[in-house]
Amino acid sequence: MRCGINRQIFSWLILMGFTLMGAFIAERAESSILIILLICSTVAIKGVVVIEHLMGLRFAMPRIRWMMLSYFFILPSMIALSVLFPEVLVELTSL
Repeated sequence: MRCGINRQIFSWLILMGFTLMGAFIAERAESSILIILLICSTVAIKGVVVIEHLMGLRFAMPRIRWMMLSYFFILPSMIALSVLFPEVLVELTSL
């Protein structure tokens, strides 16, 4: 039981660290490709930590686990592509 509590606290500390790092970067840094990729990577990592450790899906059925994990890999990728290549997105969605 004690090990589970320590793992949860460690997971929360990781999430808080990534959140504070993202907030600090958002306030201080100029928008660039590196910053966008860094923020999208932290979103994906935070999603994996939540799914694996806090939701307890580490040992769940593989299909359910991969459906949840795919959300945190697809969404940040789509955000990065829309920020990095807005002209292409406008061309694809305009009538």
